[in-house]
Amino acid sequence: MSCGNADHQDLTNRKGALSKIQLNPLEYNLQNLPKDSLVSYLINLIDSNQKFDLNSQLQLVDALSDNKIEVDSSFFHPDVWIIYQLLAIGDHLKEGDIFDLLEDLKLSSICGVYPQICYYLELRFEETFSQEAQDYLQKLDYHFNDFTDLFLTIKFLHQVGYKVYLLGIDLSLSSFFKAFHLLESLEIYDDCPRLIATINSELVISIQNHERDFRPLKNDQINKAESILKKLKEQSKLKLIQREKNKKLGIENYSIAWIDASTLDNKTKRYLATDVAFEAWGANPQMASEYLKYALEIQNQNTCSEINSVIKNYLLVMLMESDDSQEAEKLLMELNDFSDCKGSELLNRRFQNINYQPEVLSLLNPNYDRTQLIDSLYLHRALGDELFKDQPDHLGDFYAINAIKIYKYLSELKELKPKYKSLALELMNNTKQREFNRIRKLSEDEDASESDQRLKELLNEIDYFNKPKDYSDPIYPEIFQRALQAHINHSEVVAESPAVTKDYSQYVNSTAVKNQTLNFINSIGVYAGYIYNTKGLQIFEWDQGVVDSLAISLQEKILDKKPYAEEVKRFKNILFESLEIDTTEDITIIPDGPLAGLPFELLLNQELSYDYELKTEKAEKILIDQNQTTLISYSNEKTILKEMQAQEDSMVRVRTAQVERSDYEELTYGFIECNSINELLDEDPALYAGDQANKENFFKAFNQDLLHVSAHAYTNAESKYDNYIILRNEDSSPKKIYSYEIETHGPSPKVVILSACQTGIGSFTEGVGTYSISRAFITNGSEAVIKTLWKINDLTSKEFMVQLYKHWLKGFSLQEALNLTKSDFKRNNRYTAFDWAGFILEGNGNIYLEQ
Repeated sequence: MSCGNADHQDLTNRKGALSKIQLNPLEYNLQNLPKDSLVSYLINLIDSNQKFDLNSQLQLVDALSDNKIEVDSSFFHPDVWIIYQLLAIGDHLKEGDIFDLLEDLKLSSICGVYPQICYYLELRFEETFSQEAQDYLQKLDYHFNDFTDLFLTIKFLHQVGYKVYLLGIDLSLSSFFKAFHLLESLEIYDDCPRLIATINSELVISIQNHERDFRPLKNDQINKAESILKKLKEQSKLKLIQREKNKKLGIENYSIAWIDASTLDNKTKRYLATDVAFEAWGANPQMASEYLKYALEIQNQNTCSEINSVIKNYLLVMLMESDDSQEAEKLLMELNDFSDCKGSELLNRRFQNINYQPEVLSLLNPNYDRTQLIDSLYLHRALGDELFKDQPDHLGDFYAINAIKIYKYLSELKELKPKYKSLALELMNNTKQREFNRIRKLSEDEDASESDQRLKELLNEIDYFNKPKDYSDPIYPEIFQRALQAHINHSEVVAESPAVTKDYSQYVNSTAVKNQTLNFINSIGVYAGYIYNTKGLQIFEWDQGVVDSLAISLQEKILDKKPYAEEVKRFKNILFESLEIDTTEDITIIPDGPLAGLPFELLLNQELSYDYELKTEKAEKILIDQNQTTLISYSNEKTILKEMQAQEDSMVRVRTAQVERSDYEELTYGFIECNSINELLDEDPALYAGDQANKENFFKAFNQDLLHVSAHAYTNAESKYDNYIILRNEDSSPKKIYSYEIETHGPSPKVVILSACQTGIGSFTEGVGTYSISRAFITNGSEAVIKTLWKINDLTSKEFMVQLYKHWLKGFSLQEALNLTKSDFKRNNRYTAFDWAGFILEGNGNIYLEQ
């Protein structure tokens, strides 16, 4: 189905002729038809025998996409006219009429012939991604009955991309690219410039809405949209795109009068008005309020709609900052009137109000009961569970922000009653454990886990859409289908899994708490959390920027092997001066965000352990069978000698000290490390080295108690999927084993020791934590993992690991053995903190080797 060039001149002439024909609005404009006549009118059109050739339909409908030409419906296929009218009609009908129209359409034959139009309108106006719509998308292929069918599918995909970003970024962005891919694959991409410009512009806005760093993707799409809009001479849309390209274009260029008079549709006008309002917020709250009021004026008048509630709540906050408390109180009463709302609209209204109003209430009345604010925010979580249960990628952010707000008000209470102590402990565990439970539940379903793994592989290939390929590349439809399937799988997982909750009341009331926990959560510019020990529960909050800058400064000093006492002193003053820490008891650290890469041993003097969740009881003692051990070494004698020979050959060839090396150098001391550990163990463990250190033997070791890996590893702090261990193929060439492969490959060993670089750091996501190689093992069932926080030296690592096993074999626990090894290195002047502080144990350190 392509638009050939044979009749290009004829089409151009016909288009020119048609552009002169004026539409008779009384006869053909649907917005002027009585509502009860509308559906029958559409059915009569669809049943008519009028036809028009496909190429001309394409030219016309692209022009109609932006209302650039108005033509009599008899000049082209009636379905195209139906589409054009229905897609535009929402800007003219009242909200109630739109919903009535949708109901009438669903009862008519129109939705049966073209279901996409009903899904499109449903998603656009009802903001409902129905199961029927999901089923339709799952079955989507490249076979279309006619151009109308194709065009509607493109528009529906476009709407999915714009509206469904809350359901998951993967599905949202892949929907846009699926639309582009269809147009490219059918060789009609260049024939639809207005349609392409519209989709491109809304993709840019959608990327902005994600609030994520998709800068390369955004810039690429801005350039494409800018190029098309310049050719089309679309000044209003071009100005909007240029604003996204350079936010420094002053808001004075976007007056309300200019926005109102522009050719932008109402949805884009509303977006632009709210965007300008947010930019003006800090400097001029009064001006920001005026833009939000304009956005409300052009928004449809259903007071129960989600977008209406969102804008009003933002306006409420701005009125408060403008010291207009009288109008703020009036708007607050209006917002809290739910009498006309029902079903999901009622849930949405309650959810949106709680999202913004605790801060407003505390500003209006500084003495407002903080326990009521805490209770409402906890209700907010329950509403989030109900409204967004199938949106795992977005819920993490929501839970983290919600937890931060609750901890803020908990810290303002004069006394924490047992109810709120229990809430504080449960809250952190509930926030962090959801993603672990979801992945573990998915991994139980072999088909779901394979699909999820393949999706991550594809997203990693295009750097999570930051390295876009040509739109015709088949990677886009595959990502789309797998993202949709993952969305459905996630929905099923959430439906089957109860909320992650524990009863902490007994723990809170206990006076025999022997350990203490320091728990962090990171979001919206702060670190919040608690320390819990025999002295009770202490809530804290620290400025994220200050803490992160200190963490970076401290790590830089360690990596450069320079004195770091001043940084440690400042860190202690900021983090721990106000906290009552029992220096006689061990402490468990549950870090979040960049703090996951900080060795707390440098800040605290007692024995430390790291975990992902609060343990309400002493860690279970676990015995490891030495006979159930696998050692994996990237190098062996053969590969080491091979590289040495290659170096000699290179030196002879170029007669210089500069040597050619492979991308991943041989780890001679890593091989010695594994052999030394092999000799220390009583039993004879499996040892795979060199070309035997391959994927097959790596995963075969998952049925063992202990896996020790000496290899290269890589972590990309900008991408949660781009981290891997480097092993071998059968021909000894490097082979990457990604963390997402580990995550879904059956239960992993009880203990994993990773003698490799940066296995404990990675990309950070709010409310979820750090995506690292070590985390993949913990998620997949390992009790304990020893990881690294930076690049390590293979000689020093060999010495460290051998010493660790010597202590472990003396009958100490794994945690005790690690602490003793660090103490040994700390006392030895040969070593600096760079050599020992980066080795961290997370999970249960109460693990012993059977003697």
